[in-house]
Amino acid sequence: VKIKRSCNHLQPVIEVESYEAAVTDWELKRYFERI
Repeated sequence: VKIKRSCNHLQPVIEVESYEAAVTDWELKRYFERI
């Protein structure tokens, strides 16, 4: 959903920043779950 929203390019900067933040949170969750 977030990827599709960022692909709309309606608000590129805000969407990309929020998308990168979401990816970072997701990667951190997966990283800590593996430990």
